[in-house]
Amino acid sequence: MVDNDAADFESGYVTSDVDGNRFVDGSDAAIVDNNAFNFVSVAKP
Repeated sequence: MVDNDAADFESGYVTSDVDGNRFVDGSDAAIVDNNAFNFVSVAKP
């Protein structure tokens, strides 16, 4: 969702604006990618 909004240069109050600067850009994509890369899961029997 962030990648699509960044490609469309979305601005304003949108959920994909992760850093809150009212623009969806590469910095939002970097934050989302970093969080996805560090995703931790737990497997329980």
